[in-house]
Amino acid sequence: RLHYQKDYPNLFYSLSILKEKYNLMFKCLIVGEGDDYEKLKKIVFQLNLNNEIVFLGLRDDIPQLMKLCDLYILPSLFEGLPTVLIEALAASCLIVSTDCGGAKEILGNITDVVPTQTPNLLAEKIYSTLNLSNDKINIVKKLSFERANNLFSLEKMNLNWLKEYNSKFEGIE
Repeated sequence: RLHYQKDYPNLFYSLSILKEKYNLMFKCLIVGEGDDYEKLKKIVFQLNLNNEIVFLGLRDDIPQLMKLCDLYILPSLFEGLPTVLIEALAASCLIVSTDCGGAKEILGNITDVVPTQTPNLLAEKIYSTLNLSNDKINIVKKLSFERANNLFSLEKMNLNWLKEYNSKFEGIE
């Protein structure tokens, strides 16, 4: 969703920093629609990121898009349960996320999160993540997939819910 909660300006300012400070060449794909579309397009124009940021609109091929990307970035101000991080783990993505609620619990020790609304820190985290060694990238991607599968697969979630449900009725006859 292109909505205030997702804090795309934080991401765009971070990308502007990366472009200026490190002369980084990139394409940033933004998926979704929402009320903030025109406002966000204006920020992209003001930051001279027209060639770097692409708004794709609504898509139904998110896992395939994630697998094509070098990095998934969640810049949100707040989230209830950021399930997109679970999707990114399952797609074996490198991930950079703000501390938007639930991110630390989902990501575990896969990666550190950065405070919300800190474009400089977000830019530094993006840069350091993109500059991991190939060995480290392969390890992180493997751990990401394993974490998604071990904690968030449908089978694992069902087992956890059944365990919780059954524990409520222990000793009741």
